Amino acid sequence: MRYLYRFNGKPEFNDDRNDEILNPLLIIEVLSPSTEAYDRGDKFRKYRSIGGFCEYLLVSQTEPYIEQYHNLDSNSNDRWLWQVHSHLERAIFLHSLNVEIALTEIYRRINF
Repeated sequence: MRYLYRFNGKPEFNDDRNDEILNPLLIIEVLSPSTEAYDRGDKFRKYRSIGGFCEYLLVSQTEPYIEQYHNLDSNSNDRWLWQVHSHLERAIFLHSLNVEIALTEIYRRINF
């Protein structure tokens, strides 16, 4: 399991830990067979309880396939838009960063 965080302001760490951030805007999970069900279910439910968290990407290692969840209501954690991105010739818009990135860049140097 690998992940990337984008912070809401300056990163706030949990006590002395440097691997647990309390204020992410964006979390990207690279899925593995052993953790995929947890990443989609309980982990995402826990992430949604984080104030300010607004975007979650689940990235497949085995095929060009990314699931994107974006919070549609900053005052609530129960209105998430789900989108699937599975064509390498397309791009994904990251709402939390206000940037678009091509899937070919995300999967650069990956052979399927």
